[in-house]
Amino acid sequence: MTVVDLLNSVTFEQIAPFIVNMENGFEPDLQSYKEHFDMLLSLTPQKGVSEVCHVVMDYDDFEEQMRVEVYPVAAVEWEQVLAMPVEIAPEVKASRAEIVARCIWNTAKYGFTYEQMHTMIDFIRRSNEKHNKNNPHLK
Repeated sequence: MTVVDLLNSVTFEQIAPFIVNMENGFEPDLQSYKEHFDMLLSLTPQKGVSEVCHVVMDYDDFEEQMRVEVYPVAAVEWEQVLAMPVEIAPEVKASRAEIVARCIWNTAKYGFTYEQMHTMIDFIRRSNEKHNKNNPHLK
């Protein structure tokens, strides 16, 4: 099963409650998440992707409990993410809807659209370059 197969196995209505829970008490922009979900489903997965999408249980320091985590899907071109085979660790007992919600939450981490994502990644890259340039320990 690939990430796109996983996404196609649920509806947005099934994942929305999990997205709400992931926002740690903040009201998420569910319309933007819905548009992001629909946009991902409209893309064509890239051929030849060898990286695997790992689904694991991870400790959340903020919530002080275990949660489902999915990696590496943040800051990766979405057509590549969609083509990744999904490997679910044996200890993960989450539903498909919860796993997809975490995928959507992570793919939208730097923006709901390509423009937003690339703008944020460029900003982070420039900030890191500026920091590294001014850091005497890296010279």
